[in-house]
Amino acid sequence: MKWYVVVRGLRPGIYRDPKRARAQVEGVSGSAMKSFATREEVEAYFEKAKAQGKLRALEEEGSAYLARTDGGLKDGVGYAAAVLTTPEGRVAGSARLSFPKAKDVAEAELRGFLLALAMAPRGSKLRIETDRTDLPVFWNRERPDPWSLVPLLKALARGLDLEVEVRRVPRKEVGAAHASASWAREERERAKRDSARLAAFLERLPERYRMSALSLMERFLREGLPPSRFPEWLK
Repeated sequence: MKWYVVVRGLRPGIYRDPKRARAQVEGVSGSAMKSFATREEVEAYFEKAKAQGKLRALEEEGSAYLARTDGGLKDGVGYAAAVLTTPEGRVAGSARLSFPKAKDVAEAELRGFLLALAMAPRGSKLRIETDRTDLPVFWNRERPDPWSLVPLLKALARGLDLEVEVRRVPRKEVGAAHASASWAREERERAKRDSARLAAFLERLPERYRMSALSLMERFLREGLPPSRFPEWLK
């Protein structure tokens, strides 16, 4: 009889019963399970995964808000976009932001993360999906991001009491989400309102901060206040 180990699932751990093991991964995106012939093998694998920080408890699909982000560069100008859907699958908002002097496409898409955080309801669970392979790695701190933006985004997430997970998905899934929001009349109007609200927010800032909302976050952090004070500080 085999032994089973769930590395990513509802309840990571070692299981003897295959039905209990499968219950931890079925219907859970990003889950992972392996089987071994002996207890010694499964325990060694589990301890190694634990030491490497690979154990991760995941949520069942449909329990979190979903944001699919995009970013790019054109003629030296960067753009970021995000589409937010509710746990029930309804589009809750979409927004797009342009800004100068982005270093590369990855940095541009991190601004899309900012849009996702801004649209998500405070205190909610948020799953950000991107087609890039490097951004989930940076978010999970497997290595530092070269733009030093991820720590600022995480500070904002903590201040808004958001539980954020970042995953990679195929490009076609991201494209489909943005196309759907673009073609639906109701969502086009919602996108205009969201973008106008963000633009109005930036206009209220001192001129030196208008180019990037992240600059505002940097100013907040330099004051040495705890992340939980960020929403209050914005007022």
